[in-house]
Parts: sequence; structure tokens; C-alpha cells
Amino acid sequence: MAPERKPRTRGAIRRFLVLVQTEGSQSLQDFFEIKQLVEAKAPDIRVVVVSNRSHSVATLRALPPLPTLIVSPYQLNKGFTPDRGVIHAGQLITKDVQQALLEKAKIPVPPSVVLAPGVQLDSAVFGDLVIVKPLEPAKTSHGDWIQLRRTTDVTYEPPETLPAHHPARLAPMLAQRFIDTGPKATSHRVLTLYGEPLYALRVASKVAMPDLAGSDDELRQASAASNGDLRTVEFFEDEAIFDLARRVHAVAPDVPLKGVDVLRDVRDGSLWVIEFNPGGNTWGFSTRSGARTRRRMQTEFPEDHPDAEAAGRRNYIKHLDGFRRAADVLIEQTRRCAR
Repeated sequence: MAPERKPRTRGAIRRFLVLVQTEGSQSLQDFFEIKQLVEAKAPDIRVVVVSNRSHSVATLRALPPLPTLIVSPYQLNKGFTPDRGVIHAGQLITKDVQQALLEKAKIPVPPSVVLAPGVQLDSAVFGDLVIVKPLEPAKTSHGDWIQLRRTTDVTYEPPETLPAHHPARLAPMLAQRFIDTGPKATSHRVLTLYGEPLYALRVASKVAMPDLAGSDDELRQASAASNGDLRTVEFFEDEAIFDLARRVHAVAPDVPLKGVDVLRDVRDGSLWVIEFNPGGNTWGFSTRSGARTRRRMQTEFPEDHPDAEAAGRRNYIKHLDGFRRAADVLIEQTRRCAR
């Protein structure tokens, strides 16, 4: 008689990984799919998915007292104040502070300055042309209020002299050296988790750049942003850009998710990071604001078809095998950082 086989048992759980989901910024489906991948590869880690709300504190308190890593792409909401574990979460970091962090880390970043009384731009530093844009991220997410200006034409303008709807009435403006990306403004967005690329998008305006030797009015009225409504979006792979995006993680290591924006100078091929979007609303797999782009990133259905967005989401995941990459880096970080 053959000996009785004992059922296989799961290895002892030694750590908790808590994934914090924010409504509208990430879907629960995404996090549960990543949870399955993590637990299949790492029996020592139990993944708990919670919402970014105050009641989730009780869920955490009910867990056994094991080392815990809490990962939230978005900043933690008020009231959700975990009293255990290491917390890695999104942060609101203004563009000028991002610039300073990037410069300190010796990441190539175009020179920039906050426009304030007495500030004068030096063409030897800023070149002949600059981009002027609001410091407030929400004002530039669709290419609004981004102007191409001649360096010598840029001076501080008191807020009270500007139109009532101008963003400078609420927050300062930033002047940044212009990087020529070609006949149409083009940028590269690399979504990274702990520095690991999850997907990469090349975004190009459909509107041609103006003659850079044109008049001041022509420059002011030109479309200088790649992320306006008239744009093309495609997946891309470029190891030079990926390597640069990886380096950016060390700039703010407690911010797990970054949307790293990179420009390539068409004249010499040099790469420049313009910002890294640490707030967390960059999870293009499912963020509410990215639904239209997901519908565009597929060819199975017309864009207005009910299944178009889901098909686009699958392509986002498939592009760089993003969820597998996410699971691998989360396992590594949990084993390294959980306390």
C-alpha cells in the first residue's frame, strides 16, 4: 500500500505588502491581478489590497504583527494614517522642487527658474527660447498655458495685471530652457515603479512647431506642448530613455510611482528630464483621466466601442509585461524594506 500523501501547505507568511488603491487613479482589478502574481512567486509575502480611506486603518491593525510595506501610488488621504509598517506613497512636489532634486542628483534637466520680481533670464544659460508654464501640475496636464517665448521677452508679470482666469493669479509661472524635439513637439512618458519601467508612451503634437526665428506673436500663439488634445500616442522601447528614467527613482526613493517625462533634443540626440510627476495620478492602466488614451491604444474596436478601453488596457499591460515587472519589483522591495 502506497504511503498516504500529505497535502502541500503554503510556506509561512513572513511579510505583508499593502497596496493602497485610490478611486479614479487605479482600479482594484489591477491591484488584485498584481497581488496574484506576487503571491504566486513569493509565498513568504501576503498581499493586502485596501482603499485610500480612513477605515482601512482598522484593516491594517487587524493583521498579525509581521514586517509590513505599505505602497500607495497616490498620496495618502487625510485620515488614513497607518500606525505600522514602512510607507512609500505619492507626494505633491512642485516643478521647481523637482528641478532642484534632479539637478542635485546630476540628472540632465533643462535650466529653469520661477518667475518672481527681479528675476532676469540669462540667454547664456537659458538659450534663445524658453517654455513658460504654470507651477501647478493640474494646469499643464492637457498642454494648457504652455507657451514658447523668446528669452529676452520673458519678465515677471504681477498677478493683478493678468486676466482673471490666468493660472499665475493662483501660483507662480516657471520658465524652462526650450528643448527642440523636432517639427512637432514630442515627449516620452515612462511610468516607473521603484525605477522599473512598466510602460512607455511617445506623445507628439499633431500641430507643427512654428518657425523658431518667427515673430514674438507667432511664438506665443504656437502649440509648444506635446500633450494637448491634438496629439498622437504610441508605445515605444528605448533603452537609453529607460536607463535615464531608472536613475530618476533615486531622486525621491520613498515615492514608488513616477511618470518620468523625457525630451530628446533633435539636434544632438541628448536626453533631458523635465519632470517626474510624483503625485500618483499617472497609472495609465486604469486612471480615470486616461480612459480616452486607452481607447486609442488598440485596433480591435472603434474608439467608441464598449470594449475599446479594455482592449487598450490589455495592450498597456502587454507592452512591457508591466504587471509582471510590477510584481517582481514589489517582491524585491517588500523583502528589503518591510519593517
